[in-house]
Amino acid sequence: MRLGIFRTKLVAQPARIWHLAPPTAEEKLMVSVLAGGSGGYNGMNGERKQPLALQWHDRVNIAALPILGGLCALSLLGYYDAAKVTNVFILYIMADFLWILLQPATLPSLHGLILGHHVVTLLLLLFPYRYPAFARFTCWDGITEINTFFLIARRQFPAAYKPLHYAYWISFIPMRLILYPYMLVRFWVVLEDFPMYERLPVVIYQFLLCCFNYGMFYLSVRRRLTKKKKVSMAQVPPVNRCTDRRNVATELHERRLLKENGVPAVNGIRAEAGVQEDLKSR
Repeated sequence: MRLGIFRTKLVAQPARIWHLAPPTAEEKLMVSVLAGGSGGYNGMNGERKQPLALQWHDRVNIAALPILGGLCALSLLGYYDAAKVTNVFILYIMADFLWILLQPATLPSLHGLILGHHVVTLLLLLFPYRYPAFARFTCWDGITEINTFFLIARRQFPAAYKPLHYAYWISFIPMRLILYPYMLVRFWVVLEDFPMYERLPVVIYQFLLCCFNYGMFYLSVRRRLTKKKKVSMAQVPPVNRCTDRRNVATELHERRLLKENGVPAVNGIRAEAGVQEDLKSR
């Protein structure tokens, strides 16, 4: 009888239990893993806080990328000097490279790949910088920063994730998977009068950027297929992530309290079964 009352109080007053006895570090880790989170555990409601460096980097880029993309568009339409766009892009790439290099927390992942991308981009920009007559190539490649804006914006604005996600992929395919390979061929044709030591590096740099774009596309598709496969194998119905974390956290904490109060193993198992039934019925 005492065990039944104790179990009822545990289930009926989870908030009070958490207030009196905070969860251990092991329980926090288990909650994060069992609830399917890949990041750190920041609270019983499952909220995740981004590193401050990542937030600031994203905010600066959310402000800067539309300007860069807009300058490229204006230049392609003939309303802005393409040579000035090249200079602005060189300054941006150098500043962003140093920021990421000195503070890796500015990116959620793929730090080395992004740094390599910046190096290749900077090397490619040196050609239109030395030959301003070809500065329009900067604008054709640089207009893809509009797509990068959607990538960062959907991470920082969860309420608008769905439309930003669609905008990202609608712009990703024509800009990165079609335009970049076209520019690769265009570079080879337009630069035919240049010596090979000038012509070949430009084509190689553009080819590497094409590989980067197709690699990002592959990683995105593989990540989504893997996630769907895990859900299908586990046969997990759609649930609220925060509620799921809270239920798992409550159950783990109840197990610890039962153990601390000296409940026998058999009774503890029965009590846990009752707790799980109550959790499912809620």
